[in-house]
This record gives sequence, structure tokens and C-alpha cells, in this order.
Amino acid sequence: MMSKSIQDLKNSIREKIIEIWKNPDNPPEDKLIEIFGFSAEQIINFINQEDD
Repeated sequence: MMSKSIQDLKNSIREKIIEIWKNPDNPPEDKLIEIFGFSAEQIINFINQEDD
């Protein structure tokens, strides 16, 4: 049960990060780095790495 909700959270984060990363109407990636301390690519790579 726990792993399902963690997977849902990862998917949600991935979707939101990609949305910010790809959409020029959203804040620039610099905002992600400011908030998280990591670039969108680093965050997505981390999430994808955990899925393997």
C-alpha cells in the first residue's frame, strides 16, 4: 500500500516538473533550482532512477 502512494507521488512530481520544464508560460527552470536546489533534469533523473 505504501509503495503505491509513493509511486503516485513520484508520478505527480514528475508530471509537475515536466510541466514547469517544458512550458514557457511557467516560471523558468531557475525557479526550480531556487526552490529545490536541483534542475528539472536532475529531479526527473532521480525519480526515474528510483523506479528501476
